[in-house]
Amino acid sequence: ANDIVRNAATDASADLAEALLALTAIRIEEDKMTLESLSRESEQARDEAVKLTAMLRAQRAESERALKALAGEHRRVAQDAERQAAELHRYQRERQDIIARTDAACLKHAKELFRVD
Repeated sequence: ANDIVRNAATDASADLAEALLALTAIRIEEDKMTLESLSRESEQARDEAVKLTAMLRAQRAESERALKALAGEHRRVAQDAERQAAELHRYQRERQDIIARTDAACLKHAKELFRVD
């Protein structure tokens, strides 16, 4: 009877060990599939990151070109404004000069008209 129990226990242990090995093999296969899936997802994410990086670099280059163009336009506008301000100042001086000469001529003429000999 002890031999039968021992044989049954050995058989049960062997069956249990076989079942555990089968479960372990299944888990290993599942883990392998999960790793492969994660690897594919990681590669896709890396590819997407590379694409986004390239797109951001292109946008940055375009922004830098636009900024340089805007800076050039700003310089041209500032130079034009300085030129116009100088021209306006010159016109104002000429106007004041004309007014002063006109006033002087009027005063001279008035003195001549009202001069008493």
